[in-house]
Amino acid sequence: MEAAALLGTDFDWQVVGAALGLDDRTAGTAIRELRRERLVVPDGDRFTTRHALTREAVLATVLPPDRRRLAAMLATAVDSLGAERDAGSEQALAELFEAAGDGARAAEHWLGAARHAIARGALTSAHEALARAAAQPGAALDLDIREAEVEVHALAGDIPRAVTAAESLVEELVALGDEADRLARLRLRLARALLVGGRWDEAEETLAQAAGDSALVHVLEARLALGREQEDLAVERARAALEQVGTDRPEVACEAWEILGRAARGRDVVEAEAAFEEGFRLADRSGLVLWRCRLLAALGALDIVQRRPHDERLVAARSAALAAGAIATAARVELDLNMLRTRYFELDEAMAAIDVAIEMMGRLRLPDLSLALIVRALTHGLMGRDDAMAADLAAGFEMPHDEGAFAVVVPGHVLGPVALARGRYDEAREHWVAAIKAARSYPSFPFSTRGLWALLETVLDTAGDGGAAAREEIRNGPQATSPYNHFVLRYADAVALGRAGDKEQAERVFADAEWPFPGREPWMELHARGLVARAAAADGWGAPEQWFRQVLDGLVDFGQTEAASACRVAMREAGIAVPRRAVGSDRVPAHLQRIGVTAREYDVLELVVDGLPNKTIADRLFLSVRTVETHVARLLQRTGAADRGELAAHLAG
Repeated sequence: MEAAALLGTDFDWQVVGAALGLDDRTAGTAIRELRRERLVVPDGDRFTTRHALTREAVLATVLPPDRRRLAAMLATAVDSLGAERDAGSEQALAELFEAAGDGARAAEHWLGAARHAIARGALTSAHEALARAAAQPGAALDLDIREAEVEVHALAGDIPRAVTAAESLVEELVALGDEADRLARLRLRLARALLVGGRWDEAEETLAQAAGDSALVHVLEARLALGREQEDLAVERARAALEQVGTDRPEVACEAWEILGRAARGRDVVEAEAAFEEGFRLADRSGLVLWRCRLLAALGALDIVQRRPHDERLVAARSAALAAGAIATAARVELDLNMLRTRYFELDEAMAAIDVAIEMMGRLRLPDLSLALIVRALTHGLMGRDDAMAADLAAGFEMPHDEGAFAVVVPGHVLGPVALARGRYDEAREHWVAAIKAARSYPSFPFSTRGLWALLETVLDTAGDGGAAAREEIRNGPQATSPYNHFVLRYADAVALGRAGDKEQAERVFADAEWPFPGREPWMELHARGLVARAAAADGWGAPEQWFRQVLDGLVDFGQTEAASACRVAMREAGIAVPRRAVGSDRVPAHLQRIGVTAREYDVLELVVDGLPNKTIADRLFLSVRTVETHVARLLQRTGAADRGELAAHLAG
């Protein structure tokens, strides 16, 4: 029983017998005796201890000299089996050799466990195994352990540590002069770290000196080309890697599929999603933890572009990335979660996500840090913090950044949306004009809101052509298949049709493009609807009064007071009666209006007092559960209630 307990809670009885020098008959007799005593139970061809405490109790009685002797015998028996091992069996052997006092053999198997974990992308497990390997007395694997550490740091996105460790090791290997193969492998790992860090020239120089693994070289060359915005070359190199490895090396194939998806994302989101899905399925089948979470994150980011109102894939990717130790991936997911929260004007949650992303990216010195600052600038702007927005924009420009990308992002994803949220449509149009002008020089850059320019030009008609040129440029340009661009373009088409007198077709086109999901319409979609309502009121088609009221209700619910005021002005100019408060707010009792409770919050309050859970409330009101949670939190804050139960006292006053 002592030998079995050293093997773990489940064990192979034949291994125990071989370690103790027993033949199968004698070992079988001993196992039957343990079973009669209710210490072990059969589990297929193996046995398990009946309770974990049983194993601990047995081990507590084994004296150190006996433990070392038994561990040595078991390690020798397991090692002699020669079976193909995975990370778990390597770790079990390492623990046995460690218990036996054989540090050299323990280090060898801890390193083996680490390599298996690296192959699966389980970076936290790999890091822990390498630390155990390095701690073994008498280990002679310093170079192997340090080489593996470089790979772990690079895959995790810890660029400072990866580059420092790799450069130090390269210097030592060059001095030794007899480690050509190891030096070639190490240069590939250094190149990966430099690529993740956005250090393109250094990465290219390092790749030129690397050799040996041509498929991996193809993939890294593809990543370099992608970083330099050479999408055609990136696709060519990634496909070359796929042709070479097929599915024999799934980790290389998954990276190639990720690159193909990123290369396509700027021009065709359908093609991009297909590539990410292919890579994800391969990673899932192959048990590749890192690539599974990276590709899941890429698919979650596309959900935003595709106008899908859910965060399940992003949240799952974040959890998987943190569990795997892929901090760079987790940071990028936080950035994407900010964008999703911003879409629904959940600004506190958006700010929390981007702050986490900036902290992670700053610690790892990731090149996306400058972009993250620009994204936070948008969040500040939407919260009305213009000074903070300006400070983040200035900080982003002071850091190394892609000037072309910033020329698109700042006006098209920050200043334009902030002006839009305030109902300043002429100002918003000016910012989108600047973004479009810059985007013409960078057609592959993901610019998912470029279609809003066509709608603004069509409604405001500043060019004098009714926005026709703008609509054609978006229709025939890059990212025309982006669902957001497509929906806004269809709104613009509806406006043009209504202005031309084709009222029925205008209404059909508008209806086909409307928000198709349950729950709240995102705030930018609301503004697009409001722009259509202005044009429809002027040209005499559709249901502009209904659309205006929907927009006004939504803007008040989002807290966009300046835009709501602009909406009221537009309604008056169109001859439409303007409610004194947001639609439905007359139902809100005066005592709750005085503390700022909105019509939607009052709807939620009534259902909370009825005892309904958030999920049921969300279904009743066609909201997301997260939105209901936000409303409940605001109700607790406004009323001072300690919990949901106390809210009932505030319903009647």
